[in-house]
Amino acid sequence: MFSIGTAGGLVVAWHKSTKLRVLHIDNNQVNCSIWDENTKSEWILTCMYGSPYKDSRKDEPWKLVNQMGETMNMPWLVLGDLNVILHKDEKRGGNPANDADIRKFSAMFNNLGLKDLGFIGFPFTWSIHQDGDSHIEERLDRGMENGKWITQFPNTSLRHLNHSGSDHSVVLLNTSIPCQNGSKPFKFFGLYQEEQKCRDIIKSSWHKNFNGSTTFILVNRLANVKKEVSLWNKFEFGKIKHNLVLLNRKLETIIENPNIRLNDQNLLDTKAEIQKLDDYEEEFWKIKGSDDRNNIWIEGRDNIANCLNVYFETLLTTSRPVINNDIVNLVPPSITDTENSKLMEPPSEIEIHDALFGMPPNCSPGPDGFPSCLFQKNWNIVKKDVIETILAFFNSGHMLTKLNSTYIFLIPKVLHPNGPSYYRPISSCNIVYKIISKVIPNRIKPFLDRLISPYQSAFVKQRLISDNLLVAHEIIHAMRKKRKSKTDFMGLKIDMSKSFDRVEWNFLIVILRRMGFCDAWCNLIYQCISTCQSDILVNGVP
Repeated sequence: MFSIGTAGGLVVAWHKSTKLRVLHIDNNQVNCSIWDENTKSEWILTCMYGSPYKDSRKDEPWKLVNQMGETMNMPWLVLGDLNVILHKDEKRGGNPANDADIRKFSAMFNNLGLKDLGFIGFPFTWSIHQDGDSHIEERLDRGMENGKWITQFPNTSLRHLNHSGSDHSVVLLNTSIPCQNGSKPFKFFGLYQEEQKCRDIIKSSWHKNFNGSTTFILVNRLANVKKEVSLWNKFEFGKIKHNLVLLNRKLETIIENPNIRLNDQNLLDTKAEIQKLDDYEEEFWKIKGSDDRNNIWIEGRDNIANCLNVYFETLLTTSRPVINNDIVNLVPPSITDTENSKLMEPPSEIEIHDALFGMPPNCSPGPDGFPSCLFQKNWNIVKKDVIETILAFFNSGHMLTKLNSTYIFLIPKVLHPNGPSYYRPISSCNIVYKIISKVIPNRIKPFLDRLISPYQSAFVKQRLISDNLLVAHEIIHAMRKKRKSKTDFMGLKIDMSKSFDRVEWNFLIVILRRMGFCDAWCNLIYQCISTCQSDILVNGVP
């Protein structure tokens, strides 16, 4: 779009490697189709300049957007200077924001299924640089996406950069998925928190300003802590060996002094510092060694990674079985409406606290890199965000995919495994998801004796799976004694391992509903199992 003098104008520029097609251009927008190589799919970008006028001209540019929204079935992002305010707190100074405009545009975006991406940085993107009451700041630049777009780009961030020669901030959108070219993912070690510097970094990093949904804020605060702790570990704490060399040289210099005394404070402090670093190094390798013990079994990363992907995709892909309703109807309803109401009550702070603090402090972290000890030792800092995120899940029935990402560790079942089936997959989840996955079964526990058959000897308190051995022994013994009986007997040995490897999602939900669980409760469980994204670790690398 051409400018009028120094005012207006839209420019869309792209790298020659980007597969972009311009679909439409007018005075207020440029619509493009973009092919994404990572996801092998197409998405729509609307670069928008909303009308700054307060009269009927303000609605004119949005007519085409509304028409597009009626038939849009692709990932769609509307980005730019939209010149609209969606909340009162998006304006500071001058007259209050127009309530009618806020309601009108909020309703429009809601009808289009477009949601605010949120942002990182200073809360306003436009300002009139004047003194006193004449200084006005507003958030006019933003990104709005239709749900499919954020699913395709779950790691997106929108950052407000500083003003430079303009009354608008530059808005930087980053959709890139973190590169994993052979580098091991970040892992937070509990011993980091022995250092006051680390505790200070966690506290200051957590309180950085983010806007968006509660889950979006939590995920980005964890990411910010990860970034700052990684830098601190890289340039300070992580140089344990280097610091030990320097301290040992210092100790040698001190000891070489013929006049040194055994109670010399410098000598004592140096020895204490060396001992502390020695303890850190020992503890570090204890924790790290327990995670890496399976790596020696894997060679040829590319070939092994492809083999594992094929195996697990085949194993975990639905076979689309036909569910036999005659069998389903044999399951008796067990849960009442009153019990469903109790199940769907929002989790209390005590319930969430007990689920978190019931975990081992140094349990294996998920893709976010944080074990439970980070949350346990900093509960006063992270409590509000964690509780709000969990309550949002129970209230909305929606699980953010990034919250439910997991790493799969492969543990050898035999001494010399020669195929994927000889490895035991262990999933490691993010801690916030672990809390949710503990709250849900804790609520079901009181009903287990009604839900699980009396012939099932596991998963229920005061029942032992070893009882099956005794029962099987007695059955075989009875069959042997009745060889001359007129009645024939037959024993079947069935390999049931696959029943634990995978369960059809639809079958699980059908059974839960048949047991009497309400649709809202079944949806919570379906969100937990269907939104999971897993990466297999090969030599510790996803």
